[in-house]
Amino acid sequence: MKIFLDFDDVLFDTKEFRATFKDFLVRHDVDPDLYQQTREQSYSEASFESGSLYDIKRHMEAIHALSPKLDVQKILGEVDVFLQHIEPYVFPDVRDFLMSFSKRDLSIISYGEEVFQRKKIIGSGVDKFVQDVQVVQGSKLEVFRSLPQVEERVFFLDDRSGYMHDIKKACSHVQTILVSRPEGRYHDERTEWCDFKVTNLDDAKEIILNTKN
Repeated sequence: MKIFLDFDDVLFDTKEFRATFKDFLVRHDVDPDLYQQTREQSYSEASFESGSLYDIKRHMEAIHALSPKLDVQKILGEVDVFLQHIEPYVFPDVRDFLMSFSKRDLSIISYGEEVFQRKKIIGSGVDKFVQDVQVVQGSKLEVFRSLPQVEERVFFLDDRSGYMHDIKKACSHVQTILVSRPEGRYHDERTEWCDFKVTNLDDAKEIILNTKN
């Protein structure tokens, strides 16, 4: 069996983390209005959907261009320290879910900017429970296409139904589980590409344990 898990909003409370992260930067002399203005200019939902990934260094450069007195390198150093201890933003049901399966069966596949996203995943501590972590900048489909052709159950858990379209269309044997948490940023409706829809990982675990080939 193989279980592929998205990170943001499935394992990690990204909404709460983002709010705290903004407060952290404000405490380090970043103007809150300037933070929001520069973020929205480059990293709106529309830009994310078109492939523009959040990069903290580029964001700080944009802020620095409008506030040149800021010590950007010092702030980025503080950010690295902050990201080392973000376990509190992991959802409460995650550890039990991960411990219910063999480490070799679990993989994280996350969409994002390579460096920042890996720091988040490692800082959250969930990487210790999975066999591997893959951060992609394009379609997640390529990960599934590279799987060895063996007869085993494969599950994909994500919070965006749109990400399941290409995977389910090309790899119909993959069981897709839409994780729509009340705390999450997105609440997509179940589509024909989603085999199941859950609001937590306890229910997802029961589905996986009781689903046969």
